[in-house]
Amino acid sequence: MNASNVKSIGNQISGILDEVTSLANTSYQGQYIFAGGQTSTAPFSTSTATSPAITTYNGDEGMNYLETPSGQKIQL
Repeated sequence: MNASNVKSIGNQISGILDEVTSLANTSYQGQYIFAGGQTSTAPFSTSTATSPAITTYNGDEGMNYLETPSGQKIQL
């Protein structure tokens, strides 16, 4: 592979990481669904200050529930 190919692959991987992080930070009705009990904080963040970049989980082990309009609670 030449330098151009390596750079192209790196850009593709970076795009995939951004997409996965965005999906992992999905929120519903203003609450992050994968953050455990920390529903007001984005659960995943990526720091590019190091090489390679580091993604960390900022949530906790708590349970998160969604309440339906009929009052039913669903564990996320």
